[in-house]
Amino acid sequence: MACWTDEDEPVCVQPAGPRLVGLRAIRESFAAMFDHGPISVQPEVIHRALHGDCAIHSVVETVVVSGDEGLVEASLLATNVYVLTAAGWRLALHHASPGGMKPMAAVDAAARQYLH
Repeated sequence: MACWTDEDEPVCVQPAGPRLVGLRAIRESFAAMFDHGPISVQPEVIHRALHGDCAIHSVVETVVVSGDEGLVEASLLATNVYVLTAAGWRLALHHASPGGMKPMAAVDAAARQYLH
């Protein structure tokens, strides 16, 4: 929980979960997940963008959890938004959703000139 900002209300969206606002709701959500056993998360592809006091990381994660039939591996797509606070970089938003089997190709340079 030390990575989360406490200056504003952080937001967290777990895969197939509701939007959680505030440290208490986020802490309870992660505690419930870890009640089922350990979770291994390995970042596979990270794209970083820095905009002043805001950093955005788009991550493809491989997650391994204990399931009814043993270990289960899943791919997740996550967006993490960090803000620079007096205590250093802190997580303000984590949004994860189910991912595909392979990472998406990077957007080509010509497409980057458009906002939408």
